[in-house]
Amino acid sequence: MKLLGQTPTSRLSRLARVIAAVAIVVATAPIAIAEGAPIGSPATVTRNISMNGSNICDLYADGTYIWVAAYGSNQVERINPTTGAVVGSPIAVGANPCHFVQVGNHLFVASTGSNTVTDINPTTATVTRTITLTGSGISGLAYDGTNMWATSYSSSKVERFNPSTGAIVGSPISVASNPGMLLLVNGHVYIPGSGSGNITDITISTLSVSTITTSGSNMASIAFDGASLWATAFSSAKVFRIDPSTNSVISSSNVGSQPTNVIYAGSSIWVGATGNDSVTQLSTTGNVVRTVHLGGGNISNLVYDGAVIWAPNFNGAYISQINATTGAVEASTLNVGSQPGTVLLESNHVWVASTGSNVVTQISGPTPTTTTTTTTTTTTTTTSTTSTTTSTTVPTSSVTTAASAQSATTVLSQSQIPKVSSTIASTAPTTAVAPTSTITNNTTTTVVVPSVPSADPGSGSAVIGGESIEPAITRENNQLIASAAGMRLKVSVVDTTGKVTPLDADGNVRLVSGSSIRLEISGMATSNDVGVWLFSTPRSLGAVSIDSQGSGTAQFAVPANLEDGQHRIAVDGVSRTGEKATIAIGVVAGSVKRTSTITRVLITIPIGLAMIAGLIIPSARRRKKLTTQL
Repeated sequence: MKLLGQTPTSRLSRLARVIAAVAIVVATAPIAIAEGAPIGSPATVTRNISMNGSNICDLYADGTYIWVAAYGSNQVERINPTTGAVVGSPIAVGANPCHFVQVGNHLFVASTGSNTVTDINPTTATVTRTITLTGSGISGLAYDGTNMWATSYSSSKVERFNPSTGAIVGSPISVASNPGMLLLVNGHVYIPGSGSGNITDITISTLSVSTITTSGSNMASIAFDGASLWATAFSSAKVFRIDPSTNSVISSSNVGSQPTNVIYAGSSIWVGATGNDSVTQLSTTGNVVRTVHLGGGNISNLVYDGAVIWAPNFNGAYISQINATTGAVEASTLNVGSQPGTVLLESNHVWVASTGSNVVTQISGPTPTTTTTTTTTTTTTTTSTTSTTTSTTVPTSSVTTAASAQSATTVLSQSQIPKVSSTIASTAPTTAVAPTSTITNNTTTTVVVPSVPSADPGSGSAVIGGESIEPAITRENNQLIASAAGMRLKVSVVDTTGKVTPLDADGNVRLVSGSSIRLEISGMATSNDVGVWLFSTPRSLGAVSIDSQGSGTAQFAVPANLEDGQHRIAVDGVSRTGEKATIAIGVVAGSVKRTSTITRVLITIPIGLAMIAGLIIPSARRRKKLTTQL
């Protein structure tokens, strides 16, 4: 894709711009979350949906609609995921929109062509406000549970704002050159600089800044495997493994040409190459397991659905499926729209955005239900960039500045060479020139959904150190409490006045739209972050910061589109003993009355006995060892 009015003056300048664009795209891709999926299942194109806008840069699912960011038309649209129909009229937003992040009833859209973030009410499909930042080229968004963070690609800084009021919080913070995506891990924000070999590390609680220096150049994307950080260097054809406790590089591995996308999938690291057709699988120690070739073209994104890795081929206009266990290319490659980049997993379908046209492709196949959300591990996305043909094909994105490599709707951030003019094109990208001249690189960083055993309302479940445990359940002060292996999770509902809502007649926590979920957690690893999830359709609500005593408290808005029925609230982190730990409590939403056997038993226990027994269900019953990665 070639941007109007952008003419690189030198080969170095062109390369830098391309890298920057890729990085920005990387930053703009939404996070796709999924669990469980069959391998080698037949998949077919259900429909190609023509949007009103052009150059589709990002997709997001809010449980009701698929939201579509049309980079070339400065607008946002909606799709009914059941019928494929385009709903309502386009919503005008800032220049070159390319990244969604939702917080409660606020759907934020970053404008990579300006200094604005548009706040949309997803229920009414109207613009609530436009937030103006001091930087320009908003290439990434991430929510830390309190504030929204926004990277400015052209200004090389990150800013914060209150998601409820839109008010700017504090002062801008200088970061690595040409930042794209953001990754939030354990109370830190990590931001790769596509214009250098550096990654900025910001401690959220103190705003202290440190720099991670690598031997690579043009850092395109970053991921976390639960222990190490992984960052791709676009121009160096390497991926670096980093120890987050010391910010030191542990090792580096050679991967395919111009790597941009890096994801953690189950138990391996996968890296997509935008400079050729290769996807590299590495072990968590950095050893190359295999290299998978997917035919001529450039891999613009990687998304993991729990079993299969979906890899869109930008120049080939098709998407491939890789068995994450064997590395075999499964089923048939499917033809999709021009220059596919962003991939979204939602409602048993795979959705693919075409950055070279106005088409969104829906693929059917028994893929897992997923939600797109930005949170715990976030990313930032950025858009197409000017790429005057050079002999090398490089993925690029709508944003025109410094080199960028990687990250599509994950606007999860990811980007990358020598710094050049940091001007983001405000003009819409023209129709793609020969596919060999430009690649819009939209990469999605995938957050792996924790494995959480089912739990009826009023009961609980836990997985600690890979083993399933039945927690003890108690009730006090209108809170439902689950205790297991020294950890304790308290769940209650708070109304708009801040008052705790009584448990319902069955003794359950009942979620009601407009209220908030209050969590109190103890017994966790100190000075860490614990992810908060709402199942059964998995969605990340955010994270709870754990203090030096191993405890934390937080409130999260009940999603406005939460369906009535049974759900479970889960927290996922590390126990005080250093084991990966997930603990969940079953709840209900809306007017549905579903009483579990356990709840009925608890409610019928005489009050005197309840005082003696504490309404405790037998605890710590060890069951089968789980093989699923938390």
